[in-house]
Amino acid sequence: MLQVLCPLSKLVRQTGAVKITILSAATFLHVAAWYSAHQIIDHILKGHSESLIEKKTVVEVDNQHTDYVLCYQKLSHNSKSPSGRNALHHGVVGDPETAVVLCCINKKLVMVADSKFQTPVHYALDPTRSACHKFLAALYHDVIQSAKDSSDKSSENDKNLSLTWIPLNIKTPVCVNPSKNPSYPELCLCNTPLTEHHEMTKNPQFLKALKAGKMKYYDLPTKTFGDIELPTGAYSPNFIRVSDQTNPELMMQIFTKIWNLSRPQLVLSFYGDYTDSKVIREKIRRLIWKASESTKTWVITDGTKRGISGIASGAVKDFIQAYGEGQVEAIGIVPWKFISDNKIFIPDDYSGFSSAIFSSTAADDNKHFVLDPNLTQYIFVDTAKQLIPHYEYNFRASIELILKKWKLIPDDSPQILAEAPIQLCAFLSGGDESTLKAIYGTMQNTIPVVLLKETGRLADIIIQCIEDTELGSKATYKKSISEGSTGTETFQLSPGNIKQTMEYYWDHITHPELSVLMIQEILEKTYLFSICEAEGEDEHGELDYHLLSLIMNPSIKENEKPDELNETLLSIAIALNRSDIARDKVFMEGVKWDNSKLVKHMNALLLSNKVQFICVFIEKGFLLSNYLTAERLQLLYTQSIHSDHPGETLINVIRAFVKIPDQISLYLIGRALRELVGRQYCPTYMAPHFFLITTGAPKAQIFENPATDLFIWALLTERATLADYFWTQVQDPLPAALFAALLLRRLAMNATSLVTREGMFQFSRSFESKAYSLLTECYNDNQSLSFKTIILERKLFGRMSCLMLAAEGKSMSFISHQCSEQYLERVWNGMIDPRSGMFPFIVALIIGITLPPLVPFSLKFQVKENEANKFETDKKSRKPSDRKMSIDGMLGEVPFKIYLTKLWKCLEIMAIIIFILGTALQLLVLTEEAERLSFTPVNPVSAIQEALLQLARIFFGLSLCIFYHRILELFTVNIRLGPMVIMVQSMVSIF
Repeated sequence: MLQVLCPLSKLVRQTGAVKITILSAATFLHVAAWYSAHQIIDHILKGHSESLIEKKTVVEVDNQHTDYVLCYQKLSHNSKSPSGRNALHHGVVGDPETAVVLCCINKKLVMVADSKFQTPVHYALDPTRSACHKFLAALYHDVIQSAKDSSDKSSENDKNLSLTWIPLNIKTPVCVNPSKNPSYPELCLCNTPLTEHHEMTKNPQFLKALKAGKMKYYDLPTKTFGDIELPTGAYSPNFIRVSDQTNPELMMQIFTKIWNLSRPQLVLSFYGDYTDSKVIREKIRRLIWKASESTKTWVITDGTKRGISGIASGAVKDFIQAYGEGQVEAIGIVPWKFISDNKIFIPDDYSGFSSAIFSSTAADDNKHFVLDPNLTQYIFVDTAKQLIPHYEYNFRASIELILKKWKLIPDDSPQILAEAPIQLCAFLSGGDESTLKAIYGTMQNTIPVVLLKETGRLADIIIQCIEDTELGSKATYKKSISEGSTGTETFQLSPGNIKQTMEYYWDHITHPELSVLMIQEILEKTYLFSICEAEGEDEHGELDYHLLSLIMNPSIKENEKPDELNETLLSIAIALNRSDIARDKVFMEGVKWDNSKLVKHMNALLLSNKVQFICVFIEKGFLLSNYLTAERLQLLYTQSIHSDHPGETLINVIRAFVKIPDQISLYLIGRALRELVGRQYCPTYMAPHFFLITTGAPKAQIFENPATDLFIWALLTERATLADYFWTQVQDPLPAALFAALLLRRLAMNATSLVTREGMFQFSRSFESKAYSLLTECYNDNQSLSFKTIILERKLFGRMSCLMLAAEGKSMSFISHQCSEQYLERVWNGMIDPRSGMFPFIVALIIGITLPPLVPFSLKFQVKENEANKFETDKKSRKPSDRKMSIDGMLGEVPFKIYLTKLWKCLEIMAIIIFILGTALQLLVLTEEAERLSFTPVNPVSAIQEALLQLARIFFGLSLCIFYHRILELFTVNIRLGPMVIMVQSMVSIF
């Protein structure tokens, strides 16, 4: 075996070391191990045979420098020294940093015990080796747990990763050769203070060699990760330090397995400068809030206070404080070397920080900036390359690209958006040359960009160039048409014009030629850009409009079937509440969709009161009859009552007779409706087939008219806009309006808030007005049909007629309507000809009192004589059987019970009883007066008689007042007196 692979002088030059003469028969591999020259070791081991590393020196090498030699002996836990130690034992004793590096190569080394039954974890118990003790102990536990889980059949993709995974897989460049920055003497060329450099080894010889050598950076396992403790305690941001060369796939592991972030549906990436425009800041806040309400959203920024990051992250922070974590994440991809006071994030060991705290002394200067404190995740990007502003943008572009291609791992539970791609959109405010490179990268990744106009610098440069190109294209087209050509010539903005525009907005340009070329390529893909007016207040001035317009642009859709509904786009449109865009660009002509996949969307729309989207769904063919089942209706009631902001009135009604259950049944809703409307109301939900739903019967019960049931649900849960819309969809709008007026008035009586009560009364009056208008239209069209309409029993509304609903709900305008008055007058007059005047009626009334047999001769009736005879014949032929009479007798008790449930009915009976008592007392006094035979000056009987007379007068007065009030109510149904009575009531209510 050739023992000398290269001249010793070459190794000395590469390591900057001095010649060592104490080793005998040593290979250059041993010499490299002595100086821990890791890169040289890697080169030797990769390019030569394994037998080389088996060559030993005459004198056994010390444990401070044999770690790599022993470890690379196939890195097997069976490879041990004579004392039974493996490479990790030596590494722990010699250098904790080396121990972690060895674990990255073979983590099973931590399980091996030496001849004294001591594992590397025991070696690390020494206080001087605490830097690796926690890490090795956690790794030891993870290896044992991994062995136990090896028989588990579950997929590895479904398991979360331990924090020990981070140092084993994530490397960061460490400056090992500090050198003074000529412009800033207190800083190294890596932009880190000279006094804060991290020592990568405890070996003094190696440290001396590193300082004398040419190697500037070396990749070591990262120890900068953990959580940040905020003063508010609303959430704990995560952070990690990575290299700009880190594989994006490893970052996906961190997102999903370490930080446990849910897969987003929408990613908003913000670039550029801070803006002073309050309008733009408010637009950004509205966009993030609207998008995060029902869409999993990630917001990506540069993580600094200088740029637009603070505006976006502030909106995220406010949303999390209002609604909690999980729905939106704010991720800052930050250049590590430019963070002020970044040493606070570096722990002493490799177990990470559990509660790092933002520095209170961090300052923003020319070389460093202060972190944005409102983010939920921080990715600190380090680099071994030359420092340039925003060097992290290339890494950020790779993250955005892999997010765009992220496919959801199938879950056990079905998810609507499992296969839908993530939608990304960037936003640019201002910006410099480095930002131009970032925007150019997003364009290369086919990510659309919204340009915020009037924010200056790069944003206005691109906008100005786009507008100039459009003007030039129009001029070229007009010229070609005027010259008689086909008009296919294209216009391109000249490099001189682009450079002139850049010089106008930028004070200094470092690479003008490169910047011009990038802008020229951007102008070739203007379909990826949308310009948002800074001060625009119309719907086209909102950021959500430009966002949806871009991500729904067919030119940028990849791997999507044009004839299938894109549910991600629909979800985003719903989140942003842009039904106009959903109507035009989601439910396009020729697009097919399955109603079953839209069920969850419909549930969310109903619960969030998004009427415009419900209207779009129904317009495009979504069938409520196939959607609404008893199970789903129960779910709507349950989620409404147990929501964060439930309607108080329905809860108060249910609490009056039962404790609020976890699951709201339709039978319970039917009982609540009967309590509200009255016992004469027969709710459908109390029918046997609905009661069986809660006892295991089939749950796919289809409703006769689902819009009516949703209308009642909207009324009970205080969803005014939904109730208005579903009223337009019900089968019987007239009784529905009267039922709504009745139900809202009864609900208002159970409201604890005066504002809620007044709002319900006002809403009930609006439905009463709708019923009045409908009856007017019907009456003007067909009077006889109108009479039948107001007395027809409605099955969907508890088998009550319109007149019954109006009477129960005190809809006096409906009762005083000409149609209602005429019908009630017919009922009042019986078969008397309505053309008879008032004078004949009064004469007939007097005759009826004095000479009843002459009444038929004093009034004109509508019944003809032959019809009367026919009526008599039919009456005899239709004599009811005893069985039917008994049933009628039983049912006759029901109306009397219902009669007694009304307060005024009870008062009427009381008035009659009081009148009878008063009359009896009066007669008693008169009888005793007639029978009295003697007179005495002081007669006690006379005093009692006087008291009885006074009591009789009181009874008469009470009964008279009650009947006067009832007569006034009866006058309201009179075609002549009704309007006058209502007018007087209105005047009295005003005062």
